[in-house]
Amino acid sequence: MNHFIETILEHHPRDIITDTEVINLFEGSNDRRYGLVKRALARGDIIHIRRGLYYLAKKFQRIPLNPFMLANQIYGPSYVSLESALSFHGLIPEAVKTVVNVCQKNSRLFNTVLGNFDYTQIPQNYFYLGVKQISDSHNQPFLIATPLKALADYVYVHKKNWKNLSEAAHDLRIDVFELYRLHSTDFEIKEAYRNRRVKNFLSKLYEELSHEQRLDSTTT
Repeated sequence: MNHFIETILEHHPRDIITDTEVINLFEGSNDRRYGLVKRALARGDIIHIRRGLYYLAKKFQRIPLNPFMLANQIYGPSYVSLESALSFHGLIPEAVKTVVNVCQKNSRLFNTVLGNFDYTQIPQNYFYLGVKQISDSHNQPFLIATPLKALADYVYVHKKNWKNLSEAAHDLRIDVFELYRLHSTDFEIKEAYRNRRVKNFLSKLYEELSHEQRLDSTTT
């Protein structure tokens, strides 16, 4: 095993590494560090994700790749949302191949050897309202939208004019019983959005669930 990989495995706790972390780990000039990275790429020891971001090759990875964690690192500020979050939370049955995200900056698409990562800008007053940090079984944290936040983001991106829960359930094949787990406080995300279509959907869904006595008024 070469010195570059040995140093990363010994002194860097993550399998993802940035140019800044290379600077902190290796002494010498920028040219020397660039040479180390370039040779590691040529040997297949690391994988180029985007400019300044790399991932250890599979033979050196210490824990399985979490695409949601990687998505947060590729382009930010961002969080996993829409179909990816809905599938993660069990609201829709389909497994989503592309990791779909919401970002603050311009919309981007990254096609990498580790997967495809789609980022859509959504103007919001409070970007992280309705976003949770979750850690997987290997203690890899990632930011992901709550079920209702992911659904609201979907309404914005796909310009949906759903008038009730049935229309949303039909379009996305949503497991409606999962939405019955919502609490009244979940609907505070309405304040995050500027888009009238999203606000109307959240208001109608709140009224419908409240009318059916499906909405828990207690806090989570």
